[in-house]
Amino acid sequence: METCKHIENVGQSPVGTTFLEVGTGRRINTPLGFWLLRAERIITVDLVLSMKSL
Repeated sequence: METCKHIENVGQSPVGTTFLEVGTGRRINTPLGFWLLRAERIITVDLVLSMKSL
């Protein structure tokens, strides 16, 4: 995961951090990856609603 490499290259850790992912869409690979890296919070947003209200 490129984002993780960039974080490590600047001497930081993704553990316990908050990520904002813009343009999630139907692919949840990136937010899932952040969760697997033990991020404390993951905020995902998209401009298009892909699910109907229940």
